[in-house]
Amino acid sequence: MNGIILAAVVGVLFFLAVGSGLDILFKFAYTALGVLVIAFAWAKLSLRGVSLERRAAALRGQVGDELSEHFTLHNGSLIPKAWLAMQDYSSLPDHRVGRALSPKPHSDLKWRVSTICKARGRFQLGPAMLRSGDPFGLFEERRRVGNGVTVVVYPATAHLTHFPLPGGALFGGSNRRERTDQVTPNAAGVREYVAGDSFNRIHWLSTARLSKLMVKEFEPDPIADLWIALDMDGTVHAGTAPESSEEYAVHAAASLARHFLSQGWAVGLLSVAEQHHDLPPERGDRQLLKLMEELAVIRASGTAPLGELLISEDARFGRRTTVIAISPSTSLDWVAALRSYLARGVRTVAMVIDASSFGGPEPSGEVTAALQGAGIATYVFGKGDMLADVVAAGTAAVATSNA
Repeated sequence: MNGIILAAVVGVLFFLAVGSGLDILFKFAYTALGVLVIAFAWAKLSLRGVSLERRAAALRGQVGDELSEHFTLHNGSLIPKAWLAMQDYSSLPDHRVGRALSPKPHSDLKWRVSTICKARGRFQLGPAMLRSGDPFGLFEERRRVGNGVTVVVYPATAHLTHFPLPGGALFGGSNRRERTDQVTPNAAGVREYVAGDSFNRIHWLSTARLSKLMVKEFEPDPIADLWIALDMDGTVHAGTAPESSEEYAVHAAASLARHFLSQGWAVGLLSVAEQHHDLPPERGDRQLLKLMEELAVIRASGTAPLGELLISEDARFGRRTTVIAISPSTSLDWVAALRSYLARGVRTVAMVIDASSFGGPEPSGEVTAALQGAGIATYVFGKGDMLADVVAAGTAAVATSNA
């Protein structure tokens, strides 16, 4: 814009100089024209030989992790850059990359940007826009660099040391007198350590008593299939991220999935959000990654109540499965569905997200009382609560009621 104004000034000066014949006006006109030409040529060359390289240290992270990007701006031309600005179009919250630079001829400028991941989701890193121009600020050149890469931030998880499931016996199961290399909930005994055994299987009490390394042996668990039913009906959630019932529900689901997978269970996910999420139960680290990928992007945008989901999926749950339902809903429909599961021998657990603590209109007392009255192990998770404390308190309450 400044260049256009100066061009207009040059035209006016030449018009006045020709009309008046004054040498001083001609000198001003030619000087202004020279500045205009030099500034235009300088601006056109301002990004010549400039390149930007950006490299993310990792493309996967978790809420609370630090995500780093390394940048290298290379000026391969003989012309110093009077000013150069980088504007970034990353969507990762608080990822501030843009800055002003003044690279010398044939030089590299390197820097690192670190950002604490504050929200789960799928985000874009880049692209960037390089801007430069002439020293007078008359003309500006722009160039987009890079196509951007996608980074996925998983939900934060709590470390759960214990999460008891209801019932002392496994419904419909039978002991299988064989050993497995996988860690399962069924410990079969101990044996002497041999090379290649994992250190996390060492049984320290036996090791201390026998004065030699002893490791635990496990039997396959015939009914270690566990489903997490996550309520993503947008009409029952309240609050604004990160302090929202949606985020607390996802946090609980991710924490429970990590806990039970580490115990050797096969864990699956059921939910209806913007689409139907149906991840069949599997074991291992690969399943944890698949669950985390789903939970990173799932949003409370569904319209189907949890009760309808549980009823529609009724046929796939038998006496060999466990269902953990996570919901802020105060409707008793999902309680009725869990009660019918329980009557058929399906082990059921309820994690009630107290939506009223996030500004929701109705307290969760009635649905909690109904769940407990039906004999369903119930945990209440509200704003400001730590999941590990909720599990510990709920476990104690369940134990007291059983006693």
